[in-house]
Amino acid sequence: ERGYYSDSTEVQRRMVLRLIDKIMRHVDYVFEYTTYYVDDADYLFVSYGSTARSTLAVVRDLRGRGIRAGMLKLKTLWPINESVVGKICSGVSKVFVVENNMGKVVWDIQRIARDVDVYPVSIIDLEVPSPEEIMGVVEKWLR
Repeated sequence: ERGYYSDSTEVQRRMVLRLIDKIMRHVDYVFEYTTYYVDDADYLFVSYGSTARSTLAVVRDLRGRGIRAGMLKLKTLWPINESVVGKICSGVSKVFVVENNMGKVVWDIQRIARDVDVYPVSIIDLEVPSPEEIMGVVEKWLR
């Protein structure tokens, strides 16, 4: 409790729970994100990290074709500000979560955006997924 190591499970539990509580009480300050074209979007792409640039290219390409797509770029993965994400997701018909893994964030987005169809766009690649790879996965759901 005074900054010294303790091998007591109870002390460790109390310290970790205190830190988690402190973070959650300041989620508005901790959670960072950027949005692109979400004001009129029918389709929302959620992305983070290395996939975000390719995802934004897909969104811009779709908008060039007349499809109202927007993007939520997550800069913070935990904690997720559920009220912010829920509000952004509430105005769209479909959400695509682009990840370079088998889907970690998609579960949070599905839980938060219960009234919207949420699709995982899981691309496993040693390189950053290209816009063409992302488009190849989502095209079937854009109809």
